[in-house]
Amino acid sequence: MPLSPIGRSFRRDTRGSIAIYFAATMTLAFAAVGSAVDYGRSLAVQTQMQHAADAAALAAAVSSETSERGLKAVADKFLLKNPVSQYLSLPDASDLKFMDRKSGSFEYQLFGRSENVVMSLFGYPVTEVAVKSAVNLNSSELELALVLDNTYSMTTVGANKRTRLETLKMASKDLIQAIKPNPNNNVRVAVVPFVDYVNVGLENRQAPWMSVPPDSKTVGERVCEVKDVYEKFNCRYEDKQCEKDGVSEECEKKICEKRKIGTETECSTPTEEFEWRGCVGSRPEPFSTAPNADGVPYPGVMNKSCATEVTPLTSIEGRAISAISAMEARNETYITAGMLWGINVLTPEAPYTEGRAFDSTNENRFPRKTIILMTDGTNTRSLKQPYHNGEDKEHADTMLLEECNIAKKLGIEVFTVSFGVTDKSTEDLLMECASSPDKFFDTDSDEEFLESFGAISSDLKGIRLVK
Repeated sequence: MPLSPIGRSFRRDTRGSIAIYFAATMTLAFAAVGSAVDYGRSLAVQTQMQHAADAAALAAAVSSETSERGLKAVADKFLLKNPVSQYLSLPDASDLKFMDRKSGSFEYQLFGRSENVVMSLFGYPVTEVAVKSAVNLNSSELELALVLDNTYSMTTVGANKRTRLETLKMASKDLIQAIKPNPNNNVRVAVVPFVDYVNVGLENRQAPWMSVPPDSKTVGERVCEVKDVYEKFNCRYEDKQCEKDGVSEECEKKICEKRKIGTETECSTPTEEFEWRGCVGSRPEPFSTAPNADGVPYPGVMNKSCATEVTPLTSIEGRAISAISAMEARNETYITAGMLWGINVLTPEAPYTEGRAFDSTNENRFPRKTIILMTDGTNTRSLKQPYHNGEDKEHADTMLLEECNIAKKLGIEVFTVSFGVTDKSTEDLLMECASSPDKFFDTDSDEEFLESFGAISSDLKGIRLVK
């Protein structure tokens, strides 16, 4: 049937359909652009969450926590200070599980939401975002020697009112707690405090690798002599600069005039005492820088007070912490002595035999033997065999470098840390002593020093992100 004129007009009129088609097309285009915008926002949120998850996982890894719950609490607390927390609902938005309980490797997950702007108009108010960070801890054995400067210059007070020694104790304790020495994870720590001498402990007096004369007291015959007697007058005090262990301080000197007022007879009984307090000197050449005993005993130095005694390798965390707490600042600096005994505590041969045999693969992993050598100054003393009372810095530096090379040749990893050192030659020496330039830390403030020990503890734990 032919269409009426009205019907034919309606069939030819497409204006309404075009409008509907245009509206539908624009809606789809708007949704496409909007989804792209919201997708971009979700990717930005995901990137922020990933960086935050990695940082939080590493913070947990270097903490002293060992349980899943404890590690998760550390990571979550770290995130609370991060802007990414606005996308999370802690603690329910995170999860932490061990991948390997023996090594402590774990996986940390975050669950968050990115708010949609455009897609919320289509019933999709948020985009779910999830990230995962896995931390792998080194499962190799570790034998660590902390060779620590305990000299008088460590009494220097920093900007935060702590002495350098107090900051050293804080950093060392944090490191020990981070690497978690215990009999089950094959991590052991030795503490070697040094000044101008090292103290091997009175219990080693009769050790075959020591040569110590007996304590003695010699009383001579009574002697009398006539001496002039003087009277002091017009006394005064003058300010001057005194130096001890490279530290210059203001001090007073009393100056008096004197005049003779007579004579008197003075009698005395000469007494000479010799006492060994644990200090050990250096052996004759060619053994002065050689580690181990080699059948040549170390000489005990009489009438000398030195650093707190050496603590050999121990898997008991509390024993290592106690050794750090007991350290006291005194005397001058002879870094070479500290380095020698740092090597001695890591080798399996006498004088200390706690160290395991070196890694037969030469990879320094089973066990990983490491020295952290820390000092805040230059060598103010040098070898004057068997004593360390010389003042030849150049010779002392040469011997220290020889010790460092011996350690590295044995396969021992060496970290060096300077704390407020201003002498360029000493800084260069410490860098050369380290196993590589990135294992030398030059610090000038307490904050930098603490950060250096934190970085070393992360390295020792073998912490690395794997995904």
